[in-house]
Amino acid sequence: MSIFSWINLLSLIDSVIVKRQKRIKRGECGIDFRESLGTLSGMKRDNDLIRAVLDTVEQRPAGQIVNLKAGEFVEEFPGLSDEALDEHIHLLVESGFLEASRSRAGWIIKRLTMDGHDFLEMSKVESVWQKAKQIAGNFAFVLFVSTLKDLIAAYLKSLSSSS
Repeated sequence: MSIFSWINLLSLIDSVIVKRQKRIKRGECGIDFRESLGTLSGMKRDNDLIRAVLDTVEQRPAGQIVNLKAGEFVEEFPGLSDEALDEHIHLLVESGFLEASRSRAGWIIKRLTMDGHDFLEMSKVESVWQKAKQIAGNFAFVLFVSTLKDLIAAYLKSLSSSS
């Protein structure tokens, strides 16, 4: 990517940020900010863990049922407990990103949904992912996803205009 493309991308991202901040101030995001600001049953939601879980499921062969344990994420998330992982998987199921069911052994993850695939694809552009965390990381997950979508749209627009 040329320096001009990067400058164009940063300009587009900044304009998305300004628009998003104005919409938040005007209360036009359709989100009740009185809801939790990132906590799950007393635990802090970790959007990086959410992305890692989706990525791990995507890497498995199609049709393979996945039973995740915290030990699989120990390098990236030291100190992660099975309970915290369980809460994050629960969030992903509730959000419609994973198709899974509970068993005595934990969550049996069947597959990523279309929304799960879309979210994961959007999160793979690291600069956009970091910017989304910076803008909406402490707010409701729906705002985080919405911000990520807006930033990806700006990113794709910059790629198509530079071609």
